[in-house]
Amino acid sequence: MDSDERMFELWGMWFEGKIEMLPAHSIEEGQKLLNEHSDTEVIALSSFKVGNTALGPAFVKKNRPNFHGKMIAMSGHYIYQDELMDAGCDISCEKADMPQAVLDLVQQASCW
Repeated sequence: MDSDERMFELWGMWFEGKIEMLPAHSIEEGQKLLNEHSDTEVIALSSFKVGNTALGPAFVKKNRPNFHGKMIAMSGHYIYQDELMDAGCDISCEKADMPQAVLDLVQQASCW
């Protein structure tokens, strides 16, 4: 989940043939996709800052109790990563490192 559409193009090329990516450009889209795809294994999201308000942590807090997969806090800013981690994400990374982090988590999940 990220508001930067250009990132989805890059990630789509990276994930092609490896895993199915469900892109969400907003918190609302992400919630809708999560509701429709209960078998989701990994959610990677940014903080979704709107003014001084970060919407990402609220999404994590809302969904963490019932989502049994892994959540990745992704941001180029460690402060935003920390906010998402405090909300309940499992790991954090920069946006550029997210594809490898997802693949690592999916590979680990297949061993559970």
